[in-house]
Amino acid sequence: MSRRRVKPLDLGEAISFDSVLTVLTVLLVLRVVFLVPMVNLDKAKTESAQKDQSWQTAMSWVGNHAATTAMGDYDGFLSAVRPPAVVTMEGDVRWIEALLPESTLVVVRHDLRTQTFASLRTQGSSIAPTFRHGTLLWSQSEKQWFATGDSVDYGEHAHSRELLRCYRELTASRKAKP
Repeated sequence: MSRRRVKPLDLGEAISFDSVLTVLTVLLVLRVVFLVPMVNLDKAKTESAQKDQSWQTAMSWVGNHAATTAMGDYDGFLSAVRPPAVVTMEGDVRWIEALLPESTLVVVRHDLRTQTFASLRTQGSSIAPTFRHGTLLWSQSEKQWFATGDSVDYGEHAHSRELLRCYRELTASRKAKP
């Protein structure tokens, strides 16, 4: 019997096992380097929202004043349950504050001159608010305001930051009044 000599197989430019391990190690390190700070940042935001007592203060203020003020033509815009609301005028700006049954605070800043609005919605004192902004159109036949061209964000839009700043100023001015 003759033996044939087997030539070693040439793999050309195949990837070695060491190269695969190196790539996996680099990907794992990158994940740890970038993911851990993101998780810590999210945790810090949650903790700061939990420490923020301004929502609880605003909810109690609205709850104490809502029974005396009717919401009127904003019923359909805020909720289908028609909660009582506090409506405050500051020049051409109308503030609408309402407490929904599930302890959700809804605040709307309606600019009557431009017919634009920005609103925030937060549930309890431990959750950061959700923002919505757009245009309100008046329906003469239904005697209601309806939102058009609106969008939702979590505080990154300029309208949202402005609403939050103005609302904090409004609630601070209420504390200053006897």
